[in-house]
Order: sequence, then structure tokens, then C-alpha cells
Amino acid sequence: MIKLFSQSPFSRLLSPLPLFQYNDNSDASGDEENYDFEYSDDGGNDGSVDADVENQYYNAKGLKEDDIDGATKAFHGVVEREESDEKTPWGFKCLKQLIKIYHKKEGAQEQMLECYGNLLKYISEGAVTQNVSEKVSKRV
Repeated sequence: MIKLFSQSPFSRLLSPLPLFQYNDNSDASGDEENYDFEYSDDGGNDGSVDADVENQYYNAKGLKEDDIDGATKAFHGVVEREESDEKTPWGFKCLKQLIKIYHKKEGAQEQMLECYGNLLKYISEGAVTQNVSEKVSKRV
């Protein structure tokens, strides 16, 4: 019989780990590098703007069942906010919700078509992926 290991391969796993001994005379860093984290502020607050837009979207969606007019105004608020900025998926989602609202509302076909035209602009500007845009355009 050929013996490949002088010890069992599991003996390292079963042996106790060496304990760390702290020496009071040396500082805690020793020879190790000291990592200081520096946070840079690039001047833009895109993260907070995205979070605000996202919050507005979910607040409007929450109003949809109880206050259709309030939800419509809130969805339009998100879309208007993005007219001057870069188009995001949140504006796209708001337009999708507006299309659904106007579809159910009698006499609002003109507004629905206007929202659909804006939705197509979001698609052409690349605010959402091609997969999402195809899925939404088929459903609407």
C-alpha cells in the first residue's frame, strides 16, 4: 500500500488555531499597513436625486388606489423633473403608470397617447434596456 500523506489530510482542520498574542509594547498596527478610507465628494449628489425620484414614484404608486388625481400629479411631477435631467427608469415607470391610469379613465385617450409618445422618447434615449422596452411596449 502506498502512503501519500504523512498525516491525515484532515489533521490541519482538527488542530487548534494559534492564538493571537497582543504585545502591550507595540502598537496594534505593527508592520501591517494602516488603511485610511478617504471619501471623495465629486460635487454631484446623483445618489440622493435618484433616491428622491424613486421615493416620489413609490409615493405616487401608493396614492394610485385611493387618490387617482393625486397619483397622476405625482407621476407627472417625476416626469417633469426629468425633462431637464437625464432620463431614468423611474420616469419610464411613471409614464407607464400614467398610461394605465389614462386608459381606464374615460375621455383621456389624448393624454394617454401623449404619455405613450414620451415613453417612446425614453426608449429611444436608452433610459431602459431593450428587453424592458420590448416587454412594456407589448403590454401597453
